[in-house]
Amino acid sequence: LPDLSQDNDSSISKSNKPITFALIGGISKEKGVDIYFDAIEKVNKILNDKANIAEFLLIGRNSGSSFANSMIKRASRISNVRYIGQKNREDMGELYSSRIDVVVVASRNETMSMTATEAMVFDHIAIVSNISGICDYITNYYDGLIFESENSDELASKILWCIKHPEKVHSMGINTRKTYKKEFSMEKFSSRLDIAIKEKSNS
Repeated sequence: LPDLSQDNDSSISKSNKPITFALIGGISKEKGVDIYFDAIEKVNKILNDKANIAEFLLIGRNSGSSFANSMIKRASRISNVRYIGQKNREDMGELYSSRIDVVVVASRNETMSMTATEAMVFDHIAIVSNISGICDYITNYYDGLIFESENSDELASKILWCIKHPEKVHSMGINTRKTYKKEFSMEKFSSRLDIAIKEKSNS
C-alpha cells in the first residue's frame, strides 16, 4: 500500500471537505462489512494524523444478528466511521447529492449491485469487488474501480487512490453517468426487452 502520510504534495492535504465513502445495504457478512472495516483500518494506519480527510459511512438495516451487532460496535471504535442506520429513498437521494463521493461494494456474493447503479445516477463512482455482476459494465479507472473479492489490502489501495486523486474521482464520476445512460437507462432496458421478445418469437 502507498504511504500517503509522506506525500506532502498530494491534494489529500488541500481539501477542507473530507472525501466520503459509503457501504450501503443490510449489515451482513455477505455484504462484506468486515472487509470494508479491515480496509478502513489499514487506510487510517497509513494516513495517521491525516485520517480525518476521509469519512466512511455504513448505511443499512441492523438485522439484530450477532454479526451485525459486532459490526456496529466495531464502527463505533473507528474514529472516522459513522453508522447512520437504514435510510429511505428520499434520505438516500440527499446523501448522494450532498455527502457521498464514492460507494463501496465489498460483497462476497452479488449478482448486480443496485447501490453501484444508483451511484452512477448521481455521477459517483463505485469501488466494487470482482464477483459483482456490475463489473461487466465498469472499466477500471474510467468509470469505477475493481478489487479482488475479500482482498482488504487491495480495497484499501483503491480507497487511498481515491483520497489522493479527488479530481480524477470527479472526472470518473462524469463517465459513470455516461455508462448509466448507455447500459441502464429505461431506453436501454426497453431496447433489450424488444430484442428478447423478437428472439423469443423467432425461436
